[in-house]
Parts: sequence; C-alpha cells; structure tokens
Amino acid sequence: MEIISTLDRDEPLIYRRATIIIASEYQVSAEMEDDFHHFRITLRHDGAVVTGIVGESIRFPWTTCGLESEKKIQDLAGCRLDSLYKQLSSVERFTYCTHLFDLVQLAITHTAKTASTQLYQAAITLFPNRGPVRAELKRDGDSLFRWDIENGCITGPAPYCGIRIDGLADWAYQQQQADLIEAVLVLQRAIHVSVGKIFDWSYAKKASEMNLPPTCYTFQLATAARSIRVPDNIRDYTHSADQMLGGKNAL
Repeated sequence: MEIISTLDRDEPLIYRRATIIIASEYQVSAEMEDDFHHFRITLRHDGAVVTGIVGESIRFPWTTCGLESEKKIQDLAGCRLDSLYKQLSSVERFTYCTHLFDLVQLAITHTAKTASTQLYQAAITLFPNRGPVRAELKRDGDSLFRWDIENGCITGPAPYCGIRIDGLADWAYQQQQADLIEAVLVLQRAIHVSVGKIFDWSYAKKASEMNLPPTCYTFQLATAARSIRVPDNIRDYTHSADQMLGGKNAL
C-alpha cells in the first residue's frame, strides 16, 4: 500500500473507533464503527452454548465483507461459550471477518451480564510519516489508557513502558484480569487498524491488489481476487465522533 501523498504534512490525524456492547438475558449485541467499518452482531445463548448469531455489515470496504461474511459468522452457532476460542485456531480465526469475530468475542465475555451497556471509545493520533504516536481509550466515559507510542512500542506511562503493541495481548493475559484483558484487546485492535488512515486506498479495485496477508475472510486467496472495492465508504472522524454508532457514541 502507498502512503497518501496529500497527507505529507506535520498535522496529526486522529483515527476513532467506538464499540458498544449491550447485554440482556440470553442475548448480547455488540456494534463497532470506525473510519472504515461499521459492523454489528447479535448473539443468542442459553448460558452455555451459542444458540444463534446474526452479523450485520452496515458499512464495509470490500464487497465480500457484506453478505458473505455475515453468512460465514453463522458457523459459530452451536459453539460452547466456554470453549469457543479453543475450538478455533488462529488460522481458522482468519477465515472469518475479523471485525465480526472480534465482536463475537466481546459479546461472549458479556453473556453472564443480564442487563448492562458498555461503551468503548478509542482515539489513535498518528502522523503520515510516523504512524501511531498516541493511543487513548475510554470506557463508559472514564479514561483507561493514554499511551505514548514510538516505533510500535509504548514509551509511557508506567507500567506500560517497553511493551510492544504486537505483544499487548500476551502481556494482558499475564495480568489475569478479565476487564483489563478486554480493554487492552479493544485498544490493540484500534491501533492496528488505525494505520489504514495514512494509506491511499483509491488505487486498488480488488482486494488482491493490496498485497496483504490472508488475515481475514476477504483477504483469503480464494476470496481476494473477486472482492471489489466499495466506493465512498470511508469517513473522517478526526474532529468529531458524535455521529458514530448512529449517535450511541455520545454518553
């Protein structure tokens, strides 16, 4: 991918991602919107097993991110809640839309809650010539993290200094705190996706032209060659995120 030439300037950009999880008895909905995507899932369960799952692709960058990805995520119906992650290897995970799959993971962590709403708001500051330099995350309006980043590594504040962004998941699991793990994974995903804000997406008409590894359903070799770019799907939430999630992003 090429860096957008018109962004060769000193002013920072801000990538924003809002994620809301709403739990009720035997059902959890999870919804995410950022500059490039807007997805929602509704997961039904009986306390032990996923009894039904519906994915909704509201705004997406490639044609195969739509109905095909929605149909694929339904394969998770019938999985046990306590072993879903073990049932799916890392390779199998990438055969799904990763955004829908991430929402399923979030939903499962909230299945024990019978009446709750949780809102995550991520903001990643980045420069075209440097990438992410700061990552911030709020949960229900309260600030959880505000990390300075340099060359893919957190430089402050303590106790996060020295942790590489790619190693955040391992670090979080070592802490053995469910709420911390969830929040860290939400912010890690936002950091990874944020770099798309400094790339020129206009030249690629098919997903195969992006020359990206097969890390999701669309970029699998069997899919990428027939996946067409969806035009006019990108939003710029640098200056305001009030309209994200159809207004549910505002506390």
